[in-house]
Amino acid sequence: MDAQHGDDALAETTGIERMSLLLYLLLSAAAFYALASVVPGIRIERKRTALGAAVLFGLLHVTLYKVLYWITFPITFVTFGLWVLVLNAGMIGLTAKVFRRMRVDGCGSLLIASVVLTVIHVLLRALLF
Repeated sequence: MDAQHGDDALAETTGIERMSLLLYLLLSAAAFYALASVVPGIRIERKRTALGAAVLFGLLHVTLYKVLYWITFPITFVTFGLWVLVLNAGMIGLTAKVFRRMRVDGCGSLLIASVVLTVIHVLLRALLF
């Protein structure tokens, strides 16, 4: 009977985690869309593009970002973590290269977008997870 109760708790936890992940994805898409109105030099033409950008950014963050973070950890350490903003800017730039309807005008816009998006994601993680 304990095993059955444990399975139910696992299924319930997994459902909550899935909902949190889905909500996080939708809020990330909203953050990408809002980024275009807050940061000069960033343009996203459609809401669907913002959703796709959020998904791609998430995938890049889970894969490529993690590898680059560990490779460049000494730089991150020496710069007291500021290098992470450069890595995030690179991920946003790479995301913009994939989507035609998302445009970034320059490195300054990327760095500002990186700071804004990092703050938003930290707040979202604190609220949802």
